[in-house]
Amino acid sequence: MKQTWMRHIGMAAFAVSLGACARPPIYTVTSNGTLPQGTSSYGLVAAEDEAPSPITAEVQDALKRQGLAPAPDAGLLLYVGSATRPGKTGVFTSVGETGAADPKAEPAWSSAPSRKRKFVTSLSLSFVDRGTGEAVRTARAEVAHNKPLEPAMMTKLAQDAANLQPALPPAR
Repeated sequence: MKQTWMRHIGMAAFAVSLGACARPPIYTVTSNGTLPQGTSSYGLVAAEDEAPSPITAEVQDALKRQGLAPAPDAGLLLYVGSATRPGKTGVFTSVGETGAADPKAEPAWSSAPSRKRKFVTSLSLSFVDRGTGEAVRTARAEVAHNKPLEPAMMTKLAQDAANLQPALPPAR
């Protein structure tokens, strides 16, 4: 009888530990600004000898589905940045109302540490007016996850960041 109870306790502990590892990824998105009316193209900013990364290719596909295509002489430039960091590491910055870094703003967590996720992958997009150099639209999508970045997570991250619907307020 004692062995049966021990086996049940062991199986329950194993099931709980599996459940803790199987947490779904958590997605967050912030964006600000809108593209000028009638925008149909952008110039991708990348190193000359570098092929687009898989995440950049996903972003381009998401933008194409919304009617935006890359063009060398476009009025908007697109900067794409991505990074993966340990989940227990956060980002503490001074972020203004626009979601951009602002030295006059009160410092806050723009991405808090996660005790429940091993990795956090961020994707940032900035559409910049070629003539003025001003950012007209910025977006940041982030996923907190326990496994290495899977293709389905990368696709959702790109779609969320490339969504050109009205701007979302910065997360606080």
